[in-house]
Amino acid sequence: EFKNINDAVEGKLIPLGNLKGLDKTIVTCLKFDSKQRLWAAAYDGTTRTYDASKCYDSNFRISSQKPVFRADYTDSVLDMDLCEELNVGACATADGGVALFSIKDGQFFCGIILSEVAARSVLILKKQNGSYAVLCGRSDGAIHHIPLNVDLETNRVDQDNPFDVLESTDTALAPKHTGPAVSLASQNEGTTEGLFCSGGQDGTVRVWTSND
Repeated sequence: EFKNINDAVEGKLIPLGNLKGLDKTIVTCLKFDSKQRLWAAAYDGTTRTYDASKCYDSNFRISSQKPVFRADYTDSVLDMDLCEELNVGACATADGGVALFSIKDGQFFCGIILSEVAARSVLILKKQNGSYAVLCGRSDGAIHHIPLNVDLETNRVDQDNPFDVLESTDTALAPKHTGPAVSLASQNEGTTEGLFCSGGQDGTVRVWTSND
């Protein structure tokens, strides 16, 4: 039973409704941005963006809300990250790649295939020197570090050539996890800028630094 937000009682969680369009797929990742938008990635290869601010309107039916943005990828999206500084998001995909999309319109603009092994986790990292990279954790435990082509004066990613790597570049970090690398997290502020962690299905959490 879904209720009105005005019926909320302190200390209790109140179900307000289901978002439209996600009932026939598996939602793999949810992210909020600073504009009160909810980004949802799904196993059917789609990303959808909803205006979460409307959920606080007592006269608004959540189930009637349509996505503000919708984009389709060619394979399942297993994880997602947002970087509002660059107006870019990244998805880890089941075909073993990373796909980039614009936060401005939600549309994919470039992708890179790392291997035939599924990508399980993704993170856009800001390094200590101010540059950016995409990190991708794979099902075989490997974590890849892919620098981004960013104009640091405008904070814009080169959408025609976003990945600053050659085809022959070895982007894998060592040592890799002995199980799938299912989670990545970073702290992009203060003295820990450039620090990130990876969580593996092998039961380990590894701490890394990227200060180059």
